Amino acid sequence: MNKSKIEISIYTDDNNIPEKILWKHNQSKTLNTKSIIMSIWDEKTKKIFKIDVWTKNMKIEDMKIFFYQIFLCISDTYIKATLDDKIGNEIKKFAIQFAKNVNII
Repeated sequence: MNKSKIEISIYTDDNNIPEKILWKHNQSKTLNTKSIIMSIWDEKTKKIFKIDVWTKNMKIEDMKIFFYQIFLCISDTYIKATLDDKIGNEIKKFAIQFAKNVNII
């Protein structure tokens, strides 16, 4: 069995506000990012454990684009995981309407 490893390091200021987020996958070099949203499914409780962190210098405009891209990815992943194009495309429509509402497209 192969193993993949993702490392995330979050550096905070004296008020525990994230200033810097670094991540690394397997043997790749360490990369800097401004935001992470991650969900982990707990099969036993049927709930997610979520991590959502962004640095204090993340621009709101970039956060809007980030969420738009997340919604598009959710649509694609939902279709791939369930083969339900109808609902997957509804999620995509929502993503597009979101982007229009926040003026990024």
